[in-house]
Amino acid sequence: MPERQLGRHCNVVNWTTNDEMRRLCPDVPDMDDLFQTPEHAISRTCDTMNIITPSGKSLSYNFEV
Repeated sequence: MPERQLGRHCNVVNWTTNDEMRRLCPDVPDMDDLFQTPEHAISRTCDTMNIITPSGKSLSYNFEV
């Protein structure tokens, strides 16, 4: 069976730090248990996260560096 390919507009996001995720989602409990990404799995870092909601609204969040 061939490997499943993602569309060109799909991205896999690896958060820089759990501290950053706690800042973006302050009401989510046990954030450290949810996101544990090893360093070798991170191929690119960025300073913003852009999201388009199902209603079409564009949201942009800055990461603290």
